[in-house]
Amino acid sequence: METYKFTVHLEGDDWMDWLTKTTSKNQCTFSGLPTATKNLKWQVIAVGNGERLESPWQDFTLSDETNGASKPAKPEVQWAKFDFVPGDEVIFEDGPSADEENGEFPSRWDAAEGKAFCAKNFRIAKGGVKYYDRVLSDGKIIVNGIRFDVNKATIKPESNGAINEIFELMQKQPTLNFSVEGHTDSDGDEALNQSLSESRARAVMERLIDMGIPANRLKSAGWGESKPIGENTTAEGKANNRRVEFVKF
Repeated sequence: METYKFTVHLEGDDWMDWLTKTTSKNQCTFSGLPTATKNLKWQVIAVGNGERLESPWQDFTLSDETNGASKPAKPEVQWAKFDFVPGDEVIFEDGPSADEENGEFPSRWDAAEGKAFCAKNFRIAKGGVKYYDRVLSDGKIIVNGIRFDVNKATIKPESNGAINEIFELMQKQPTLNFSVEGHTDSDGDEALNQSLSESRARAVMERLIDMGIPANRLKSAGWGESKPIGENTTAEGKANNRRVEFVKF
């Protein structure tokens, strides 16, 4: 069984951008956090076993401890499991169980406020729905890991993995065509969000064409903030609403 390589993104509510750390071990530590904020969120991208798995963003609040450190409060039910895109189930627990593959994902956290954040003892469950099966069942792939410069359609370098996966899927499935569709959260002006989502979707489409996908197999559209899949009242919901969908046509 191949070991997963994990890219973990950690972001505070008042940080300019996320921190990124890549590891194949069973823990990941971030040192020198930009601020002592207690409101954090994270996302992970796991690569292994011939698959690329992408989690939605999750947020949490650190709580004070008597020893002077700060640790996250007990996760609520939505932390128990969720689906990666393309669908592998992630479970959070303090020890291994029989239904796990060789992989890791945070089940315990330690954070010294303003100093370091450590995620450890994490695992990925077996099974799940792969990219192509998700297209067949849902008619689309939802990707949160394609990131852009703030208020621009410039694709960030850390988005290359997700775009490469779509490219490889389209190469393997020559009859599969996608409408690349951009979505935003509800922050800011609605008209600007609409325009931004259109520009970002077009940028992703053009990247795939530049990589060699025929232009007649792609089109683009933007929906702005009109089709949320999460609550725009929470950081987690907003992060999940900022997405690119690849819709089969």
